[in-house]
Amino acid sequence: MPNVSVYILQPNSPLLPNVDYSFDMENLNSIDEFKQGLYKYLRFNETKNITDEISGVFPAPGGKLNKAYPNLEFKPENSHFYEGMQHYKTDWPAHMMAQIPPNMKVQSMPKKRMLVMKQINIYAWQVLIF
Repeated sequence: MPNVSVYILQPNSPLLPNVDYSFDMENLNSIDEFKQGLYKYLRFNETKNITDEISGVFPAPGGKLNKAYPNLEFKPENSHFYEGMQHYKTDWPAHMMAQIPPNMKVQSMPKKRMLVMKQINIYAWQVLIF
């Protein structure tokens, strides 16, 4: 089975702002199969496809995101734009969870996110989630 690589940029995540992730896909031309693998990894539930609502280059030239990542460029004609919820789950072992006080929350609430992605080539994608 072919393998696809995803270069994920998460500017809202101070610990892991850049992540490389790869997974197997049967059909490299299937956007739905790609989204299924990516969404599972990111724990992202798509609520709305907003690709048709975007015009121009994203991020906007001169903006905060553009200044931080000047080589980042998504255009509606070759990119996909989605809104959704990202759910966080703690994967800590039971012995670590036992040390947390009972009144302390470990699981954070789902966060509203925007996910933007474009295919670099048949084996690679670039993704921005914020």
